[in-house]
Amino acid sequence: MTLQRSPNLTDGADGARARHAPVVVGQSRFVRGELGLIATKDLARGEVILVIEGPTTSVRTRYTIQVSPTEHLDPRQPDGTPGHGHFLNHSCDPSAGLRINQTREAASVEVVARRDIRASEELTFDYAATEYTTAASEIACQCGAARCRGNLKGYRDLPDHIRAQYRAEGFIPGYLSRLGESAS
Repeated sequence: MTLQRSPNLTDGADGARARHAPVVVGQSRFVRGELGLIATKDLARGEVILVIEGPTTSVRTRYTIQVSPTEHLDPRQPDGTPGHGHFLNHSCDPSAGLRINQTREAASVEVVARRDIRASEELTFDYAATEYTTAASEIACQCGAARCRGNLKGYRDLPDHIRAQYRAEGFIPGYLSRLGESAS
């Protein structure tokens, strides 16, 4: 596994939090030819691994993270280069979950360990836990998890038992719950 040490890689305006995050950018084991975030030390369940900050936009891309019904956080650094959030890949059985913190002025995302994570393991999250629909809904999932759902669909298509599990873990933001109820 090739690891790309990135001591100057930060996210958003408060890069100090990300600069000291226990992760490096390295070859993804889930997505061929892509990079991912790799843990540099063992991480405990419930541990906040890093905080992603950046500008919000109404334009959804494959790298943005939905933070409200109409806004997405763009995980770029102030100079426009990719921040840590750019390298978080999807898994249908993710190692981490995202907690969305949204105010009128800004958004941030905490990346939290869903379970114990071993050093050298890739950090992943389930795109359906933040996106009502995804920009990649027709793309085949490559996660290889036993409970793989086959493609990268959003919360709208997430099975009820997985919604309930993520909600109990604190990883379903209120806007998704409200969108899901209004669509039912």
